[in-house]
Amino acid sequence: MTLNMFGLAGRAVLFAFIPSLALASASNLLSNHDLRLINRVVKDPANVVFKVSDLRLDGFSEEINAYYRVPSVRRTRSDAKIRVTNRRAGSYYPSLIVYDSDGQERFEIWVAGRRLGEAVADWDNSRQRLFFATAPVIFRGGEVIEIRALGESGMHRVESVILLRERPEAKAFSFEFLDVRWFGRTLTWRTNWATACTLEFDGATLRESRAQNNHRMILDGVAPGREYRYRITARNFDGESVSTGWKTIPAEPPAVASGSVASRSIPLTVQIPGSPVTAGIPFPKGELGSDEHLRLVTRYGVETPLQTRTLAHWEDGSVKWALLDFQSREPAFRVEYGTSVHRLPPSGELRVSDEPEGVTISTGPITFRIDRKRFGFLEWLEDGKTRLTSARERSAFYLTGADGEVYDSLGPPDEVVVEERGPVRACVRVSGRHYSRSGKTLFRYIVRFHAWAGRRVIRVQHTFENDSSASEFTGIASLALRMPLDGRNQTPDTVRVRRDSDRKPGRVRWRSGVHRLSFRVRDFWQNYPKDLLTDDKSLEFGICPRLDTNEYAFARGTIDEHRLYYYLRDGMYRFRQGMAKTHDFWIGVGDDDPAPVPSMAAAPPGWYAKSGALGHLALPSANERVIRYDAAFKGGFQGLLQARESDHAFGMLNFGDWWGERDINWGNCEYDTQHALFLQFARTGNWQYFRAGEQAEWHNRDVDTVHHHHDPVNVGGVWEHKVGHTGGYFPGNPNAQMA
Repeated sequence: MTLNMFGLAGRAVLFAFIPSLALASASNLLSNHDLRLINRVVKDPANVVFKVSDLRLDGFSEEINAYYRVPSVRRTRSDAKIRVTNRRAGSYYPSLIVYDSDGQERFEIWVAGRRLGEAVADWDNSRQRLFFATAPVIFRGGEVIEIRALGESGMHRVESVILLRERPEAKAFSFEFLDVRWFGRTLTWRTNWATACTLEFDGATLRESRAQNNHRMILDGVAPGREYRYRITARNFDGESVSTGWKTIPAEPPAVASGSVASRSIPLTVQIPGSPVTAGIPFPKGELGSDEHLRLVTRYGVETPLQTRTLAHWEDGSVKWALLDFQSREPAFRVEYGTSVHRLPPSGELRVSDEPEGVTISTGPITFRIDRKRFGFLEWLEDGKTRLTSARERSAFYLTGADGEVYDSLGPPDEVVVEERGPVRACVRVSGRHYSRSGKTLFRYIVRFHAWAGRRVIRVQHTFENDSSASEFTGIASLALRMPLDGRNQTPDTVRVRRDSDRKPGRVRWRSGVHRLSFRVRDFWQNYPKDLLTDDKSLEFGICPRLDTNEYAFARGTIDEHRLYYYLRDGMYRFRQGMAKTHDFWIGVGDDDPAPVPSMAAAPPGWYAKSGALGHLALPSANERVIRYDAAFKGGFQGLLQARESDHAFGMLNFGDWWGERDINWGNCEYDTQHALFLQFARTGNWQYFRAGEQAEWHNRDVDTVHHHHDPVNVGGVWEHKVGHTGGYFPGNPNAQMA
């Protein structure tokens, strides 16, 4: 008897067969694909669960460390068998948990030498499923249960064999459209089967190019307050057309909340006093109606200029997270909030002039300009009335391709956007592409300039993206920022790093007479290779500095070739399509020398727990389980830092990640490295956790995420962890260490 399981392709399937030992054929099976139920029956002490360690394998191999939710076994040859002896007497429903992968996976079930039936898992949808018998089998104890794998296709992964005391509720699979909702201007929904959907919306028709479970459509021109008519159609697993039918969905603005609190305060601790601070602070649901009702005071009650912006709302429209910008001349402050709280009107020291020709920002002491027509970098920078940048030559980013052709950022940018304009901080985002003299383009850039009232510093965040999706990899010879400066430098300097052993600070100074300029790069040596160079007339930041042809030839044939230097070969850099990298650097004028990292402020751990914005947080306490958890986390974190040193987990594409997944791969920050570190920071206030989480997030956001791709469906996804984070660097030997 052959049974085609309702199974969903690729799900772990539990087949329960009902033999009365006197029967020669199997009865029909029932099923339930609810993963919560499957997990419950595995944990139920009334059931007999034969785990991987209990099974006798013949033609199956154990995969305890595999990329899978639980320890499991996989078939390694066609005539494979699993045997297990049941020692417990009683009435049970024999069951089997398998994983339904690609291909037709077939299993025969035998009990005490009698064939009970055949099961086929051929839906190929990578999900769990439970099959069970309609009637129990009476076991006396000592019977051998045998699973035989049939057919040639499919991995035939088995989790465990189970004898169920009670029969679960049967639940047939049916196709569903789930959770249709707005996320900004994006309409999202889920299907419980991977399929390509068609969305009919407001007279337009949009189609997906490939099957998936999570769906999103970006819809332009949606007006708040209107109701929109839509219909979603797709093919289900039987190939039949299914539809939501015509429905309506409102596009409404968030609810407006007045706030239930008149006046409360939150203590804040600043990590680096004396530096500008940008920090997000959460608030309990319903308490704060608007970020306008926030003010900042010192521990002595003196109000400090504050800039705010709401980052997220609760469902009732109240403020969930607010972004605070202020100057941290002291280590401790209080944030006051509530309907009766009003802050002083802003001063006018920070000025932003946004005009058709360019954007000019004056902090008071310094002024700089960004050109809308011909970007480069800074069109000019002045300290008071003294011009620091050269009037004869423009600053710019210069990119040299693998063929020697030079591209620069001096062409017209795609966008110049003033993202922040407040009394404390201003931010301008510039995005575009590097152009060659022949009009070709190579790599996209995104540059953000941050400036603060009364300060002589500019923070720059520069991102390059490989948007050359015509090929999997693009090589370049170099990428550098060159800043021609006015005057004659009295202290030329050179800082070069090529390995993690070159632990030099990323800072140089330029001086001409009484005029001084400092340039500091965050995590400089950690993101090698890097250069910082000054000469008589200019400063250069080598983001991807020129390399000797044999710069890393010493690693050829060693573990470090695939671990560290996979993208650095023959004097060239190789970047996979869609990859990005962000560098954070500061320009300080005069005596305003920026800190090595931007400053951060935080509330006490109890506040994050009380706000509810991060879900339930168990704060450090005398509870034994919590003490054990925190001790284990601390030990794990120290192990992470030690492994970073022993594995040399540094370099421009590696820093922030961990190495050694399946022995040869980078982990791509799985599982949720930054999330775990940020939560632990919120629970404990330990700044080390925050900084490590920040490093992991920057890496994961840039290197592991697909920003551009020839298949637009892949954009926004992440690379599966492989050699070099993305794989493909050693095509002749993709699963091994070296070419």
